[in-house]
Amino acid sequence: MEAIITMTQQIRGFAASSRAYRKLKKEAREVDLYFKPEGNGLMLCPEDETPSEACDAQPEELDVAGVIENFQRLTTSRVDRLLHRWAGLRTFVPDRRPVIGHDPGAEGFFWLAGLGGFGVQTSPGVGKLVADAIVTGIEPDSAISVGRFVQR
Repeated sequence: MEAIITMTQQIRGFAASSRAYRKLKKEAREVDLYFKPEGNGLMLCPEDETPSEACDAQPEELDVAGVIENFQRLTTSRVDRLLHRWAGLRTFVPDRRPVIGHDPGAEGFFWLAGLGGFGVQTSPGVGKLVADAIVTGIEPDSAISVGRFVQR
């Protein structure tokens, strides 16, 4: 489950190419923390992979507190208040690659799954890939195609 917390403060003063920013992002990965600017704040999420049955996921208070604690420990920023909390389910497949394409056994069904570790970062490109595949009928590269899971 992935809790998303948007905060009122941003980390300011880091350029994308700065050594300090890269060091901070590396340290964040070491404590399973992902963050990025979003609106007037930051989106923070744990990069956990806790198995879960399908459900209406809700943010756990301990997860929210842990993300805030890790963020504050790594930065000089303080979390004054939460603007929003959200939780969702992430999907993974054994080869850790996306599953994208028309389902050969279910006409009209198109798969987009397995983005558990990188969906936020790749969504603009994946969205275009999916739209193009649906409109043209051309399947994505076999490395990410649903076809790699079809029994022949």
